[in-house]
Amino acid sequence: MATTAAIGRISLSEIKLQRIASNSLGMLNAKQALLGYALKEARIGALPCPDTDFPPDGLENLSLGQCTALVGWLPYNTLNVPPLYDASGTLFWYSVGSDFTTNTTISRAQPLTVNGNRAVAAVISANQSLPGQPRTSAAIRQYLEGTNSNGDISVFDQILSDSNNDLVLAVVESDYWPVVEHFNLASLASLLSAYKDACGTYPWAASFSVGTGDSVDGLFSGSFPIDSASPNNWDEGCATGIEPTQSQKDKWRSHILYSFCAPTNGDCLEVSGNGVQFADAMLVSPGTPLVGQVRTSTALSAYFEGNNANTSTPFSYLPASQHSPLYNDVTYFIDD
Repeated sequence: MATTAAIGRISLSEIKLQRIASNSLGMLNAKQALLGYALKEARIGALPCPDTDFPPDGLENLSLGQCTALVGWLPYNTLNVPPLYDASGTLFWYSVGSDFTTNTTISRAQPLTVNGNRAVAAVISANQSLPGQPRTSAAIRQYLEGTNSNGDISVFDQILSDSNNDLVLAVVESDYWPVVEHFNLASLASLLSAYKDACGTYPWAASFSVGTGDSVDGLFSGSFPIDSASPNNWDEGCATGIEPTQSQKDKWRSHILYSFCAPTNGDCLEVSGNGVQFADAMLVSPGTPLVGQVRTSTALSAYFEGNNANTSTPFSYLPASQHSPLYNDVTYFIDD
């Protein structure tokens, strides 16, 4: 009997390992599709809502511009990928932090907690049904167990046992932020370069401490002038056809650090931390709040680290591979 029990335990462990292995590729594909979606030009940083239909049609479900629910099926059609199934033939489930689907300023977005880590979304394999899961509707308890089905849509965990067989993959902030921020800064940098080419100078910065997105004449360092530019306004005069997208105005407001040199000063901005570089303009995005950074403030130190927190040269830069609990600014250099 003891031998039989031991074999049973080994077999159960092997089965669990096989499920994990067979689901890994599909879950990683789902994760990459979500990150790719976040880089769509029209909605930089935004993630789709879940599909809540039964049977699922792969399209996100919204009501009055908000997600119908924050947990449901992975919206594969909205993501423009084929249906993605787990090893049991069940479509992957998906949860997303509400702030990442709306016009909430992205640097103040509240994350999920997935497997103990801060995350923007979770991909969940429900695996085969357990007793009491008839799977005749989209009710979450017919697919997910434990923490994942208790109604707390901000916390998800992978706990494998006889009564919990969900596999949970987090889209953690360290996967999301550097990629999305760099993409957004590259878009804004192209905008600034086009403005300088057309008007002969970069636009004046906005005041970070005031928290508005309007250029202040004579200000070389501050926040990105997302609302209005000076000496020429966006999409007027020499800047006709040049302006931020509505998504950038909604989701990337008043927290992008921006500094530039006068045309006669050349590459006056020194940037150090991973070697020394010089630029004639630069943009810095703050990433997630670190310990002690409260984003209700308009103080630079609530967003940035090192010399970026006081706009003094040399500005600070570290590549994403060297980010830590003490530094996670994303820096983009412009050298026209």
